[in-house]
Amino acid sequence: MKRLSFTILTIVSILLPGGPAGWASSCLKCHPQVQMMCHSTSCIDCHLGHGDNPDKPGAHEGMIANPSDFTNPAFACGRCHERQTRQVNRTLMATAAGIINQTRFLWGAQQDVMARYAVREVDGLKALPRGDESGSLVDDLLRRRCLRCHLESNGVIGSAGPQNDDTPAGAGCAACHVLNETNGIAPNEQLIAPGTPGSSQSHRVSTAIPTSQCLRCHNGNRVGADYAGLFERDHSFAYNFEALDPDSAPHLMKHSYHYLLPDVHYERGMHCIDCHPVEELMGEGKIHSQSQDQVEVRCADCHGLPGKLPRTRQVPASDIRALRAAQSNGHYDLEAGRRVIETSGGHLLTNTAQRDGAFFLTSKVDGKVHRIPVLGSEPTGTEPLNHRIPGHLERMECSACHAAWTFQDLGLHLVRLDYPDYGPWGWLTSQGDAQVREVLESNFLKPREQWVAPRSRDWLTGRSEIGVWLGGYSMRRWEGRILGMDYRGLVSAMRPQYQYWLSWVDSRGKTLLDSTIPRLSDGRAALAWNPYAPHTIRTQTAHCWDCHGNPRAMGLGPTVIRAKDGRRAGLGRSQADGLGIDFDLDQVINDRGQPVQTVSRVGAGFLNAEQLERMSARDPIYIKYLLEFFEGKEAYGDPAGFTGPKK
Repeated sequence: MKRLSFTILTIVSILLPGGPAGWASSCLKCHPQVQMMCHSTSCIDCHLGHGDNPDKPGAHEGMIANPSDFTNPAFACGRCHERQTRQVNRTLMATAAGIINQTRFLWGAQQDVMARYAVREVDGLKALPRGDESGSLVDDLLRRRCLRCHLESNGVIGSAGPQNDDTPAGAGCAACHVLNETNGIAPNEQLIAPGTPGSSQSHRVSTAIPTSQCLRCHNGNRVGADYAGLFERDHSFAYNFEALDPDSAPHLMKHSYHYLLPDVHYERGMHCIDCHPVEELMGEGKIHSQSQDQVEVRCADCHGLPGKLPRTRQVPASDIRALRAAQSNGHYDLEAGRRVIETSGGHLLTNTAQRDGAFFLTSKVDGKVHRIPVLGSEPTGTEPLNHRIPGHLERMECSACHAAWTFQDLGLHLVRLDYPDYGPWGWLTSQGDAQVREVLESNFLKPREQWVAPRSRDWLTGRSEIGVWLGGYSMRRWEGRILGMDYRGLVSAMRPQYQYWLSWVDSRGKTLLDSTIPRLSDGRAALAWNPYAPHTIRTQTAHCWDCHGNPRAMGLGPTVIRAKDGRRAGLGRSQADGLGIDFDLDQVINDRGQPVQTVSRVGAGFLNAEQLERMSARDPIYIKYLLEFFEGKEAYGDPAGFTGPKK
């Protein structure tokens, strides 16, 4: 019925005098800078309202500010893109099921990480309850601190929530497809950060989505920012003063960042959508619990393995979606029958091609053609040593060696503050969260006796309530790597995600919780590490000894061998820092390979005793290959790209 009503409305608008062209020109009298959407006939097609009414209140009556917002009853995009809408509404970006259910699991609110709750009811998932309804503090944390960046959250531009320069993106389809056009602030022109001078929201739909658009949500120390070589500085003003200077770069969400080594793919001009196919971004209509279920592309899909070329498949003529997507993009071409790379998940990278025995990728953002280096030719014996070790190829993720650095935000301290005592937070106003900064800065501008109780919004309803969530870390760093096992049973880089310490000061100033570690339903502490794929890939790899014989890389924490008894001694000071644990923050197992922390990813885990022994410096296989490395160093031209210790 909605589709029929829309069709009738469009026909009538064309036949009436001063139809779509007149209505558009009427709107443009007040909005001259606005471009027409590429496929719209008039402004009211999407925004509704009364474009023929010269009076502003009358013209705006019934108007929808953001017609791409999924939550609007008259959702415009869905009239023509019903299938895409149905699929994207079930993705993790829309449901937020990953962050919701994993966090609830770690706080003991549910027994496992499987998807039960989302930002709204969809396909059997329940809407996340309010904290006062469920009696669980974690639900209040999620609704008021964590759920701002997902597609149906009221914390994004164009929805019922507030609009300011900290909001990450437009709700619904606009979050990705309506670009935020700015002047770049990074040396690499493809990084265009929001919230910088000259930024402006365009008014046109695009399928050429640059990395900068993805960074509007994928900022902070999460996968996305690392791709551009950005590491969020600590929250203290001593590290964030640059964020106040609009000419100082880089900063996102009014938070300063360190510049580190970016991913080699980013450095060569590739964008996120060049590697991630549409099925990973807009979904296939299935509900997922974790990102590992939705994102399946792997390094070897494009680069192959020694002796194994990338797998390819012809684009069938029946794949109308892929053919139309290429046609609407304009930066790459595609025809039925072309042989393209197939991912591990069985999806087609339609912007790739195999020609004359070589593989190529064309960027969907700018049309730049990249030749893909492959490892699949016949072995010659001169390959880097790391690629000639069967155990590496069979039991490791590529990023375990090829990641230049990893996110290591150790010890996440959260404070639910209901009482107006802001003194201790004077240096921590910048936390990458607009609500926190608004509460703290607005009160610091007043005398202490005029401080008012903190209030913050529920991002799912837009409703403001007493209390605000403040946060900080014990330590933020990026050096080295800590290894564990991912759901595929492969050695992977790991990161803390997250190690929680919780405090709560009520509205009377009484401390209800003081640096308390939440507990899982089985009583374990909510100190979690998870495998992930760092987007900091470089051609050069780690030293052999960066992992083998390195206690920290194996998950044993920073330790030394005591001369008297030959036992390991930790170098951390967790007890002295009042953390209430007898191991280091970056120690995940003990000497026997038993976990001292936990994981919140299905199928993941830490290294066991047998694997620790294989990674020790005394392992005979390791010694054999280490000797081969130094003996062949001159012959192979130092294939690992590093100068090792002298023989």
